[in-house]
Amino acid sequence: MLIIKVNDKLQLTSINYNDIHLKQQVKNELFDKLSEIVYQSHKIIIRITKKIKFKIKKKWKVNFQNTAIP
Repeated sequence: MLIIKVNDKLQLTSINYNDIHLKQQVKNELFDKLSEIVYQSHKIIIRITKKIKFKIKKKWKVNFQNTAIP
């Protein structure tokens, strides 16, 4: 089993494969590739949540204007 640990900023902190000590070069390459994947997916998640928040804010404004007492 491949165990990957990340910190709260979604940065990789460690890689462990079946408790086997991987060669440092292999570890570094894996680390680089996985870091990029985690970073890219994190950017996509941020984009999606921003769009949802924007839609919610926009909808709320419309509802607020429609229910405003003249």
